[in-house]
Amino acid sequence: MRKLRFTLVTLIFGMSFFFNIERLDFGEKNIINIASFVYVLGFLAIILTIAIPQIQHIKRSTAMVFWSIIYLLVKTVFFSRPVIGGVYTYLSITELAMLLALVWLAYQVTAATQDFENAVEKITIGHGGAHVKQLSEAADDIQREMFRSRHYHRPLGVISVQPNIDDANPDSHRIIREAQEKMVGSYIINNVANTLQKFLRPTDVILEDRESGRFYIICPETPKNDLKVLLEYVEGVTAEELGVGAKCGFATFPDEAVVFEDLLQKSVERLATVSAPTDEEHKWHKQVPKTLQHES
Repeated sequence: MRKLRFTLVTLIFGMSFFFNIERLDFGEKNIINIASFVYVLGFLAIILTIAIPQIQHIKRSTAMVFWSIIYLLVKTVFFSRPVIGGVYTYLSITELAMLLALVWLAYQVTAATQDFENAVEKITIGHGGAHVKQLSEAADDIQREMFRSRHYHRPLGVISVQPNIDDANPDSHRIIREAQEKMVGSYIINNVANTLQKFLRPTDVILEDRESGRFYIICPETPKNDLKVLLEYVEGVTAEELGVGAKCGFATFPDEAVVFEDLLQKSVERLATVSAPTDEEHKWHKQVPKTLQHES
């Protein structure tokens, strides 16, 4: 928290200095005359870096090179203002240095915010069960299951689950709701996933995709008909155990896709569009709790 406060104060100070640098009089005449577009670029760099999560994943050095190129393009193409030569050389250095300093400070704020989110998440989720494995961290597990299904010619299913965060009880998550919505989503996803682990088979694997707000269930040895009923069971457990609604979709290997990424895409496309099970499937549905629930 101390780091977050310090970086915010530093960013505010840097912005105040940047937007008021022309007010600093050096002698009788102010020789610093920053172009108006530089202020716009500085403002955009800060807002976009902090507000858009995808930009935060870009390396800081790459972002600085990007904004440097944007600065040079705008200055030379749209304003035809000299970059070097006499006083313009020092002015260009000042403008670019201030712009890059703001980009660096914005990245500092996002890093401190991420550290704060992770700390609160560990404190909160740490008491609610094991942390769900990230989809990006499970490449080896996924490849192993896909290889086994291909080698033995066995079906494999993938279920996409997207919990409805708005259904969560605000009193139960008051502390987390005071933080960012992203943290709330991660907290609820972990609660739902940890609850489902009690009812799923030991061979089923749950993986979280934090950016999309979804998690996926990999179901080896599960044909399409069984997968559709299992999907309904997941929706029922989520609603009954946690009071949180969820949209679900599924896809099966090898009937609908042979590559895991395609299975994911197909299951996401089917979110909340699964048809109702047949009477025969309903009979199997009644046996699901006995079949899937772990022994305590």
